[in-house]
Amino acid sequence: MSASLNALQHALAAALAAAPAAPTTSEEDENADIATPRAKAATALEAALRDRLAWHWDRDERQGEQLCRVMADMCAWHEHETLRDTVLDLQSKGIALLVAVPDGEPNSSDVGDIEDAYQAVKPREDDAAAIASALGMTLEEARAFGLVGTLTSVGFDDEAPVAAPAGAGVGMGAAAPQVEEDLETLFRRV
Repeated sequence: MSASLNALQHALAAALAAAPAAPTTSEEDENADIATPRAKAATALEAALRDRLAWHWDRDERQGEQLCRVMADMCAWHEHETLRDTVLDLQSKGIALLVAVPDGEPNSSDVGDIEDAYQAVKPREDDAAAIASALGMTLEEARAFGLVGTLTSVGFDDEAPVAAPAGAGVGMGAAAPQVEEDLETLFRRV
């Protein structure tokens, strides 16, 4: 089995096992890491899915790309109390499809079934309560931060992965690749 599929299976197992955020006091909140175990596991799973999406992109396998894209979008709902189990179940089914054809792509009908099931349970983009829950906050906490309104995918680009230029990383003068910052880093800057 390929390394990217092993990484997906390990990331999914970590996401399934991730504990909810432990209750803290207000003083602990000020000094605490804002990323919960579930958020960290979701970020790792999303990164593994991006890697697999790039693998399918290189092979011009559109069904594999679409499945990885949809499953990466589902990672935003790992903190949501009622959607968590549903999206993890759909992600488990999707990863099982990828594992079943390790050197190819899944059937378009199977990918469509997973995508349809996800669209059926995914809240509307203007559902403030769902947005707050996905962030692991109460509606009041999310409003206090100005985080309710319209939900959009953050950090996941629907465009094709950009290939590294030929010879990148060779020699001492090569520039380091730019790393996208996660939400935790962005929030800490504010």
